[in-house]
Amino acid sequence: TSAVTINTIDDGDNITMSCEGEDAAAHALAEGDRITRIKTGGTAIADEDADDLENAWTQGDIVWFVDDTTATNTGLYTVMDTFAAGGNASAPDALFDGITLTAEADDMYVFSAVEKDEYSTASANSYAAGEIVVIADESAGAMSEFYVIDENFAAGTSFAANTDITDPDLTLATDDIISKLWNAGTVGSVKVLHDTEPVVSLSSEAVSSGIIGADQKVAVFDIKADGPRDLYIKSVTLKCTGSYSTNAGVLDNSFKLYVDDVLKVTQAATSCITGQALTLPNPGTKVIAGQSAQFEIWYDTAATSGQASGESLQIKIDGTAGQPNSGGLSWYYTAADPSPGTEPTYATPTTYLDGYPVSGPTLTY
Repeated sequence: TSAVTINTIDDGDNITMSCEGEDAAAHALAEGDRITRIKTGGTAIADEDADDLENAWTQGDIVWFVDDTTATNTGLYTVMDTFAAGGNASAPDALFDGITLTAEADDMYVFSAVEKDEYSTASANSYAAGEIVVIADESAGAMSEFYVIDENFAAGTSFAANTDITDPDLTLATDDIISKLWNAGTVGSVKVLHDTEPVVSLSSEAVSSGIIGADQKVAVFDIKADGPRDLYIKSVTLKCTGSYSTNAGVLDNSFKLYVDDVLKVTQAATSCITGQALTLPNPGTKVIAGQSAQFEIWYDTAATSGQASGESLQIKIDGTAGQPNSGGLSWYYTAADPSPGTEPTYATPTTYLDGYPVSGPTLTY
């Protein structure tokens, strides 16, 4: 960029953008505009022969590419594949999506990404709401663009299950690449502020310690609306653990959910071992701000064969503490006016909880 003194930039001034001497259009500044300088992670690279690269290239790194023959192609691109020095990147789309390199002409300036992910069923990295990323949309066949992450996304999560994590919305798909030039983890974790949130604990109400092989109370949880707004519970996903749950006929029996002694849901489990969601009718169950509601769980513990003395069964609300989209309690609230428009709703609840997992008592056969 052209050099300026920060205190002398005025409304209406122009700042001219350039790379390696190639000028782009001047941009007229207006009041309220901001200028952000990206610190580069490398030096300008001009490979003299695309089919015999002088440099190694790493998938996910970001490059300012100056196309010597087609000016409209100049911009940010993501390296789509890793090449060793001496590799052949002369084919269309080999190094950058939508680009065929011209030998001894094109210039590239590398921004080394601190973290990078290719679309997969288990992300290598976590993404925090508010982080800025660069995404190569493989289906677009064009230069990469900046996006803001609008929901926390835990490492190991499938992009297929959460294809839209950005603002503006972009549906991630196979072969797309997400790169971070900065890592929020180096300056502390990003926090999500809610008007209220649930606190789940095991109730002091007594539960029989024996497995009777019939419909019985198996756990009681207290859920508190911790904050100034009423909390709504949309669903509770319950899992069975313990050796008794593996016996024939146990995993697909029926759950019942009582809230403050009122039956709310009766649901046959597909598999209580992998988890069964008990969904409350819209708008869900309200927990008054600052107060608690009692969620009483019943399960039919009948087995058809295999049960043996001493086997155990436990019901839990599973999840990873502090990670969204990774827990068994689905909740939302109505934000205070004026609403920011980003709070969870019945249609798009959150499952964030600081206290996962929450386990019921151990029952014994």
